[in-house]
Amino acid sequence: MQNNPNPNILTRYRIQLISIATGMLFAVVILNVWTTIKDRFDESISNQVELTAERISNIITSYRGLGLSMADLTAIFDDELESYADLYIEIRNSNDQKFYQSGEFAGSLDDHQSILELNSDSDDLNNWRLIVRTTPAFFNNTNYGFIYVGLFIAMVMSFLLGVTVYYAQIARRNSRNLRETNAKLTEAWEKAEQASLSKTKFLANMSHEIRTPMNVVLGFISVLKSEEITQKHREYLNLMEVSSKNLLSIVNDILEIEKLESGEILLTEIRFNPLAELHKLMKMQEVFFDEKGLYIKSEFKGDAKIWVLGDLNKFHQIFNNLIRNAFKFTDRGGLTIRVMVVDEQDYVNYEILVSDTGIGIPEEKRSEIFERFNQIDAQPNRKYEGTGLGLAITQKLVEALGGTIAVESNVGVGTTFEVNFRFKKLDVPEDSNIEDGLTSAESPQIQFPNSRILVVDDNYVNILVIQKTLEYYGIKSDYAESASGGIELAAKHPYNLILMDLHMPDIDGYEAANLIKEQGIDVPIVALTADVTTDAKRKAFEHGMPDYLTKPFSRDKLLIILKKYLLQEV
Repeated sequence: MQNNPNPNILTRYRIQLISIATGMLFAVVILNVWTTIKDRFDESISNQVELTAERISNIITSYRGLGLSMADLTAIFDDELESYADLYIEIRNSNDQKFYQSGEFAGSLDDHQSILELNSDSDDLNNWRLIVRTTPAFFNNTNYGFIYVGLFIAMVMSFLLGVTVYYAQIARRNSRNLRETNAKLTEAWEKAEQASLSKTKFLANMSHEIRTPMNVVLGFISVLKSEEITQKHREYLNLMEVSSKNLLSIVNDILEIEKLESGEILLTEIRFNPLAELHKLMKMQEVFFDEKGLYIKSEFKGDAKIWVLGDLNKFHQIFNNLIRNAFKFTDRGGLTIRVMVVDEQDYVNYEILVSDTGIGIPEEKRSEIFERFNQIDAQPNRKYEGTGLGLAITQKLVEALGGTIAVESNVGVGTTFEVNFRFKKLDVPEDSNIEDGLTSAESPQIQFPNSRILVVDDNYVNILVIQKTLEYYGIKSDYAESASGGIELAAKHPYNLILMDLHMPDIDGYEAANLIKEQGIDVPIVALTADVTTDAKRKAFEHGMPDYLTKPFSRDKLLIILKKYLLQEV
């Protein structure tokens, strides 16, 4: 059924009609009351004029019979009628000639008058006429004007009443609409909250489902690269590793933007040297720039040995994104990172310019590049691939660290991102060196003799990857493909470390960790999962898991965990 586009006029203008009707009804009542009051007031005035005329008639009659001349009568009338100065008095003779008059005549007030015939007993032909009328002065003295003032006030009140009713109806309608809107907003909020929970659950599940096989792929690539293989096969593995990490980067970007926009970002402050960390990032990317025929260089001004307090991981992520972005959109020339360090006693200001010689950004696109899923070239056959999330994530990370980011660009010339940070200054460690981390030489292989680890995971392929990696470090391991099996093994054998998957079908990793600890088994349990959501990490810590290793994990990340919990046992 379609809505009527032209509803009934009574429906469309209901509020206005009610307001006008109310005002008119009030006005009619006021006019009726006013008319009644005025009629009674007029009647009272007329009676008053008639009584006054009779008194004046008696005065005139008493003097007229004395046979006085007209001049004498006029003088006497002036004296006797002085107290009636606010009335118009006129005396005419038998020929209807006016021979006496006092007061101001006002034709508009003729409704209030009294005309008396004055007859003489001695002479029937000597008939005089007395005319008495009200004057403006009379009405001023009787406050007659207040009747009209009252009418004006009443009419204004009727208008105001109509206006009041109108706005009262508007307020009533708005209140009803507001209640309906609030009800809809509440319903929409509940749906949005449910959708947000569903989205978080979906992302967690998708993260687990995607990252788990990625862990297998990257894990076996790492295992194979440690074997004796031909150079050609090693090149294939390198290509597979790059593609796998690109896919993992896309998954990470989607999860990262979700955490940033939902306010789940957590900052961890540690001591680091920003210049040294930038050197490390550039050194890691140097091989890729060389392969593409591009340069990557730096220029620094200021004290290079200043250490600050901040979130190192977020700092890395910001400049990794900017360097990767420059690498993707630059086909000739290269990248230059310029850093200006300004020491302000307790704080240090960093102005970092990341300048490339790439394709540049059109002026109309510059305001959009920090929006998520937005790309300079959004055509299906575009040359440069990507999700359009890198710069959106970068901006939010910069803001989370209390910094600012801006962009300047010329099409065909290049782009410069300016990032400004203000960090708290810390004391310089004695062994600090800006050159730390600049070399890419591999550290000697670390072994963990006499160490034994329990791996609990319901995916055998994941177990195989982990065991092969542990073998690389000389570590013996047992495995269980269920949480209940892992609990039994933990009770039978002494382990130095347990790697526990969180999502398993029979008992999840959280409960399994609790059950192991309830048996009095004092062994570190590290969460091993593809779920990278903040809630999952928080829940793992609450269940006594001191560390959290996400799939797919790199050999370096696993080595950090092994060093932390096994070196002290060696």
